[in-house]
Amino acid sequence: MCIVSIGLYTAGKLTFADLDERAFEALKEFPTDGALAVLNQFVESNLDHVSNKSAYLCGMMKTHRQKQKLSTTNSTPSAPKGPDEEKIKVRRMLSMVRGIYILMYYFFPRVLGYS
Repeated sequence: MCIVSIGLYTAGKLTFADLDERAFEALKEFPTDGALAVLNQFVESNLDHVSNKSAYLCGMMKTHRQKQKLSTTNSTPSAPKGPDEEKIKVRRMLSMVRGIYILMYYFFPRVLGYS
């Protein structure tokens, strides 16, 4: 992370006074791939109009976190809509078993003369 920040300073994007300790601490807490993505986006941004580069970087990190959270939320498969086919099959089987039981218990003994 330190090498990247030195690269930002030597590229003329930042001066040492531009980023405060809060921004560096927030970058340290980021996973490496996320921090590199944010820093690459920061480097590619037009910072001429930005007066508080530290706050701008923190805002970019917040946006990145929200996008990551949304992508993980949207990637989980949702439950299929409509009836559960397995439950329908089980209920049909139970209904058939119940019908067979009724036939065996009530109908067949009478037909066979056991009642």
